[in-house]
Amino acid sequence: MLFQSYDDPNAYSDESQSEDSTIAAAQERLARQGYYRGETDGVLSPEMQKAVRRYQSTNGLRQTGYLDSDTLAVMGLGKAASY
Repeated sequence: MLFQSYDDPNAYSDESQSEDSTIAAAQERLARQGYYRGETDGVLSPEMQKAVRRYQSTNGLRQTGYLDSDTLAVMGLGKAASY
């Protein structure tokens, strides 16, 4: 979800930057563990969602493909990204 300010159409809010950095951190962890092979770009792409589902399956979590609070907690990343 992207929120833009009225005075700068190219500006990103702190919330969207936070989501991107949470996704990027998850991409790095998943890549180190062999689940993800894409770019660390902060985007929840279809490839990233597949990696998240595989990670969730391996760790006994509900397979949503999203970085929900349970998944992030198991990864050691405290803050959930909202979608």
